[in-house]
Amino acid sequence: MKFKTPVFSALRGKLGHTIDSGTLCFRTYKNFGLQVIKNPARKVDPAGKQWLHRHQLYCWSLHWNFLTPEQKAEYENLGAAAGLSGYDYYIKEKCDPQYLYVHPVAFTWTEKKYPSTLHYPGESVLMSDDSVYEKHMYIKFPLAMISSNLDAVAASLSFFYYEEAGWDADDRRVDCRSILEDWDWRTLTWNNAPPVDPDVVSYLLMPGQMEWFTFDVFPALLKAIADPHAWFGFHIRFKDLEPTQGSFAGIRATLPHDNDYWPFLKLKMW
Repeated sequence: MKFKTPVFSALRGKLGHTIDSGTLCFRTYKNFGLQVIKNPARKVDPAGKQWLHRHQLYCWSLHWNFLTPEQKAEYENLGAAAGLSGYDYYIKEKCDPQYLYVHPVAFTWTEKKYPSTLHYPGESVLMSDDSVYEKHMYIKFPLAMISSNLDAVAASLSFFYYEEAGWDADDRRVDCRSILEDWDWRTLTWNNAPPVDPDVVSYLLMPGQMEWFTFDVFPALLKAIADPHAWFGFHIRFKDLEPTQGSFAGIRATLPHDNDYWPFLKLKMW
C-alpha cells in the first residue's frame, strides 16, 4: 500500500528536492505502508516495526527511482508476498533499525590551481595530492535537523573510491577534519573555503580503486550533537603532497546510481 500525501509525493518524485520540515521520521508497518512519527531516537519495536529517519527514507527513495525495470519488478514480486508494494518492500529491506544512514546535503571540492572556480559535483568529487592541482573535499550533513533526542554510540563516514588518474593513490594517507564555519557548495572555492580544525578527527590509508574507505568520526559527532547549529561538516584531503604527477582520486558523488555508492554518515543507535 502506498500513501499519496504531499510528504510522500515529495519523497518519491523530485530528485534533489530538499525537505526542511524539522525532525520528522517514519516507520514501516508490515501491512500499512509508511507512517510519520515523532521520536528519532526510539528503538526498534520487538514486533518488527522498523523506525526510519526521514533523511534515511529520502536517500533510499531516490535510489528507487534509478532501479532498472527488472529490479523494480523483482521487488514488486517480493513485496506482494509480504502485502507491500515493491517500493515499500525495497525501503524496508534497505533500513537496518540499529543504524541511521544520513545522506549529505552538500558534497564538493576545491582546487588550488583554479582558486576562483566553482565545482559542481556530477558522478564524482575529486581529491588530489598533486602540489599544483591540489584538491580538497567538503561534505556536510543535516545533523541540526535530526539531532533532537539523538543518542548514537558510534559514527562512521564512508566514501567509495571509484576512479583515479596520475599516480596510484593506494596507501596514501588521507585526513578528515571538522569544518569550523558555514559554507555553501554553490559558492565554495579555494579562495573562500572555510577554516578547518587543525586537529585530525580521523585518518586512514587509501584502499585500492573501486573500494569503500571509512573514517571513524564519533568524537566529532558528539560535539555536533551537543551544538548542531555550530557544526559544519568534514574536510577531507591527502596529508602529503607530491611535487609533480600526484594522484587524482575520484570519489562517488550524490547522483543516484543503480549501485548504492553514495557517501554517507552511518550512526549506530544502540
